[in-house]
Amino acid sequence: MIKNILYVFKITCTRIGRVFLGELIHGLLLAVPTGMLLLVIWELFKESPNQAYLWQLVLTMTGLFAVQLWLAAKIYAFTNKTVYRKTSA
Repeated sequence: MIKNILYVFKITCTRIGRVFLGELIHGLLLAVPTGMLLLVIWELFKESPNQAYLWQLVLTMTGLFAVQLWLAAKIYAFTNKTVYRKTSA
């Protein structure tokens, strides 16, 4: 499978680093809100939950979600333009 991926990037003259780095950041942005949700759940089960902290977590999760969607759209557009169009016959 790796040979096929490298072959596609070789015939399209695409720099693999940009796509790899973008997908790595996208994956991290998908995983971080899950951990933050765990913090929200822990905070909710305390005897006196801190509402300011909860709102901070929710707003941060919303911001990360928006950045993740923006990055996913950019990566999709870049990959579509450089890889799929050049390899389709």
